[in-house]
Amino acid sequence: MDHQNQNIFKNNKKKGSLPNKIDSELIINIAKSVKGAPGISGWSSKLINTCLEHSPSFSDFLTSLTRQISNGTASGRDYLCASRLIPLLKKNGKIRPISVGEIFYRISAKAILLSHKEDSQLLLNQYGVGSKGGTEPILLKIEQSLSDKSFQGLGMIDIKNAFNSIKRSEVLDSIIKHCPHLERTFRWSYGCASQLVLPQGDHIINSEEGLRQGDPLSPFLFSLTFRKVIEAIEHNVPNVQTLAYLDDLNLLCPDQEGYCKSISIIKDRGSQLGLEINEQKSQFITMDYIKKNSCQILGSCIGSNEGRISFLLDHINNIKDQIKLLDNLTSQESYLILRTCIAQESRHLLRSMDPSGLQDTWKYLDQVLSDFVKHLMNIYSDEPSDNIKWANQIIKLPLRHGGLGITSHSDTVDMIRISAISVAEAVLCWAPTDNIVSAKEKLKEYYQQQNEIIIQKMDHQESIQFIDLNSSISKKWLTTAPKNIKLQLTDPMVSSYLRSKTLYYNRNNKCNHCGQDNSINHSELCIYATNFKVARHELVKKSLANCLRSIGNQVNIEPFISTNSEHRADIKINGPSAPRSGTCMLDVSIVSLNTTKTRKNNNKSINKNNLNSIDAVIQSNLEIRYKQKNNHYLKLNINNNIPIIPWCITSKGTLHSATEPFLKDIKHQLIPELSVIFARSLYMSSRTQSNKITVTE
Repeated sequence: MDHQNQNIFKNNKKKGSLPNKIDSELIINIAKSVKGAPGISGWSSKLINTCLEHSPSFSDFLTSLTRQISNGTASGRDYLCASRLIPLLKKNGKIRPISVGEIFYRISAKAILLSHKEDSQLLLNQYGVGSKGGTEPILLKIEQSLSDKSFQGLGMIDIKNAFNSIKRSEVLDSIIKHCPHLERTFRWSYGCASQLVLPQGDHIINSEEGLRQGDPLSPFLFSLTFRKVIEAIEHNVPNVQTLAYLDDLNLLCPDQEGYCKSISIIKDRGSQLGLEINEQKSQFITMDYIKKNSCQILGSCIGSNEGRISFLLDHINNIKDQIKLLDNLTSQESYLILRTCIAQESRHLLRSMDPSGLQDTWKYLDQVLSDFVKHLMNIYSDEPSDNIKWANQIIKLPLRHGGLGITSHSDTVDMIRISAISVAEAVLCWAPTDNIVSAKEKLKEYYQQQNEIIIQKMDHQESIQFIDLNSSISKKWLTTAPKNIKLQLTDPMVSSYLRSKTLYYNRNNKCNHCGQDNSINHSELCIYATNFKVARHELVKKSLANCLRSIGNQVNIEPFISTNSEHRADIKINGPSAPRSGTCMLDVSIVSLNTTKTRKNNNKSINKNNLNSIDAVIQSNLEIRYKQKNNHYLKLNINNNIPIIPWCITSKGTLHSATEPFLKDIKHQLIPELSVIFARSLYMSSRTQSNKITVTE
């Protein structure tokens, strides 16, 4: 990249005030929690965390870099302040530019902001930068004003391309006035043109105005500068109350004249800052109209029951359109997008929109989402209710509580809304919010209770299956992008797993293969199931061996346990993963729970009032197998100094404690692979047993 020699600011020799010293612990904590896509260097959050874990000097580097940026002396400004520019096509045919900044700069900028920001730097009616409650305080204030006769209308002001248009010289003036300790950082970061690099790297766009998208400093710096506009309105039109969320400005007006005066001030003062009102998106609405109809504002809706219901139905129809598009994807991709994206699109409305009269509409949304999950499971409306008696409840539990993560809106809206209102009211009167129970805490308690209620209603076999399928390995694929063939599942495999996860099985029919009654875990007991069990064992063994080999171990598959024995272990390891970095052998053993032999003991050991007893039963089954394997090798009386260690895991992915030492450095690779293997094996177990199963590496 060519360095931009021309400084944007007139007085380029001025350094500015000395910055505050930035605590190294703060920098490292930010680095550990940083999210988002890589910038032009390709460095990701995962790579950052790997370096922090293995290299103390890397922490020193981040601290030194942050302090140099804060002081305006860091080298490599062009690279650190450059961004990847991704042009996305919008529905209307226009381009939406998405900018991704360099991760090193993002870490440093966030630490610098937290070390210099003070409450007094922004006005009390400016929200969106470190303020609690998001947009809810503004929405609550507007809702309260509907019954306040001193306000006759609401003005909603939209600024054209606000962040990219604001003059950097005006930002600098605001920094010098309100936050002088940031001056050196800003001069270093924005004193020269910022470079936007297109995907192929062959085109670079220089940006000399505005604040960079994705820069942690941008929201604060914009609000700091936009303060000038708000102060001008408050000084010249004191009977108009301003409420700003970053660049979204809302005006509570006594009449339309107050709105017009405010618009005139915004145009005049805004133009000095480089800002222009978007006339098409800005409007004045009377309070009477809002009360009788509705008003869409800040991504939410206020007004009459009918208006809010109509808004929510339009929102649901948009979600249904998105769900239709999922038919073009695999079931695995569809589920991931449904859970992580589509099912999350309405969460903000639970906080920001008055739920009065909306209960049935929220239930309708829950049904739309649940029906699509059942579509992925190949379960339809004519399915006998006894076969799917747990499905609806398990679908809407969070993943950590054994569910599929498509959490209910109708069940949680009241507790989420009450918590949001409590925070919003406190923020509006500048009271502390620390003593308010958060929605997150309420939901955690609620879902824990739901988990316990469901388990208590299950029989012993169902509860064991439910807990076993909630192992970190079993559910890992539910959060893993299928980036390669080892992590991909076919649609029938996804259907089979989701059915098992929701404890679906045909309770009234006999097994097609052995003629015995179906049960919750019959595929593991069926005498014709040997083929898929062998295949599963081979896949687990090879995946474990490959992962151990990838971190520097010398690995042999199916070695003889001694020179004078015909018996073989599954894996021989020589290297860092073996005890004392020496040599050992592993005997991979997959334990089927709920077998005829173990059910009687399992039933005696389970206490539904103590959910830990179910985990204990699972570990007890693993321990029994572990001891059996150890005794087996003791009876062989092998003269061999190499230890043979049983590596025991249940058929759904719960690990015996003795497996932990071998997972230390391979968890990130092995667990997703094992998760997919066990999901595939659930499908294998449901197939016609005569079908040939091919084992591949």
